[in-house]
Amino acid sequence: MSSSCGQHAVVDEWCDRCSTQHGDVEPCPGAITITGQVEHSWRGVFKTRRGGEAYVVLLAPAGELWSARIMTSPNVLWTIPGRGKAMRFVATDREGAEGQAVRFVREHCRRLGYQSLEDLPSSVKIEMLQPPEPAHTVSRAPRKKCPVSIRWGIDVPNKDAATGDLSESGLFLITPEPPEPGTSVRIQIRNETCTLPLNGRVVWARKSADSDSPPGMGIHLIRPPKFYTQFVRGLA
Repeated sequence: MSSSCGQHAVVDEWCDRCSTQHGDVEPCPGAITITGQVEHSWRGVFKTRRGGEAYVVLLAPAGELWSARIMTSPNVLWTIPGRGKAMRFVATDREGAEGQAVRFVREHCRRLGYQSLEDLPSSVKIEMLQPPEPAHTVSRAPRKKCPVSIRWGIDVPNKDAATGDLSESGLFLITPEPPEPGTSVRIQIRNETCTLPLNGRVVWARKSADSDSPPGMGIHLIRPPKFYTQFVRGLA
């Protein structure tokens, strides 16, 4: 039987107890309890009707098993239709749990006609990963070469870094380990009076220094708040 979870088409029944698709023949593993650190494993970027979208597999030990969940980056877990519980994929080893989740994502994208970034020509990749600016923003906002201390991360801002330059619509973030283009990131800019949260998407990454340019990534900001615009305009 087929049902749907938001944009996620789902086939077959899900167990109410373990939130997996183990079927009638396989034994139920019971309630899944995470017993170790959750890590990001596989990541895939696909061309959808809304543009580029990144999917991530979250992997964690669960007693003697491994549990995998799927997340639409940056923080939307895939849930079972009508139940609000996160879909789970379990196996006795991490590769098995991850493999189930990855196959589920790929089959979901195949049914909906989404194309993997790996299968697209370079021209389409560039167009997909650099969406046009919204009409209310400046398409070519002037850059200010100003080092601003920030924190950034994929799920939570937990890494210290500094800007090489920034504008009202984006910024260049200096970091030795930039994520792949298409990755959604969260940013915090802190000053004396407040903490300013921002959301963005990596449009290009440089993993090693190039002549006078340090490693880092270019980030397109998604609907930056008015306070950020005022902050940039106030920089020297």
